[in-house]
Amino acid sequence: MRLKEAKFNTQAFYFCCQCSVKLLWDYFQKRNIMISQNPFDETLDEANLPWSYEDFTQAIDLSRDYDELKRSWARGHVSAINKASRAGLVLVEATTEEEWKEYFEIYTQSLERWETPLSRYDYRLFEMLYELHSTKIKLWLVKYNGQILSGSICFYQSQTVMYWHGAFRMEFQEFRAAPFMHAEIVRYSKNEGYRWYDFNPSGNLEGVITFKERFGTIKLRTNKLVNNGTFKKTLLSVKDTITHLSSNKKKKVEEELPVAPLGV
Repeated sequence: MRLKEAKFNTQAFYFCCQCSVKLLWDYFQKRNIMISQNPFDETLDEANLPWSYEDFTQAIDLSRDYDELKRSWARGHVSAINKASRAGLVLVEATTEEEWKEYFEIYTQSLERWETPLSRYDYRLFEMLYELHSTKIKLWLVKYNGQILSGSICFYQSQTVMYWHGAFRMEFQEFRAAPFMHAEIVRYSKNEGYRWYDFNPSGNLEGVITFKERFGTIKLRTNKLVNNGTFKKTLLSVKDTITHLSSNKKKKVEEELPVAPLGV
């Protein structure tokens, strides 16, 4: 029976969605992959899947009026946004590869401020995103007198705008470009009819979580499935063995070193 001839049954449709989720789950369990739960999909939330670990994202509900949204933001954020606006900062969408390259340079500079970055990307990934020329991928840039101060890459799907990646120039921190950037993206997103602005998980970094909380965000579950295939498990096992042997060798060398007498 064709879909247009079938009588729609909500319960049957929901049951089929749950079946599909479980079938996909079984399939991915055998793969070397990491997947995140869609926080806006009730089917996933209620499927009771055995996630590897729990996580959450922070999102702004854009169904409210923009002025009402702004009243829910922390006073410090609102002050920073107003200061940036008075200074003449503007938000624009990147349109050239040169702008993407400059953003990547800002990103690589920002990595130097982190002792152990949660992730690290090379330019090829950014180049691929640019070459797609997709309306669902936007690089937003905050500029001052034509110079890029900060930027963020957002993905657009259905009713959601997802903030995926961001970076800013530390030397222009006094302009408070980051709060201004998010506020402007939220404003554009609301005007375009989107329902959610998803900040994405924060890697348990308290400072980042607090920054997002000050935008009046709500927490939504976005658990993770991490599954290592046979080949990757073997590589990880070899890596652990090498690390263990190196540690033992270092310890043995330290034990064999002569101990200098006191006072020498």
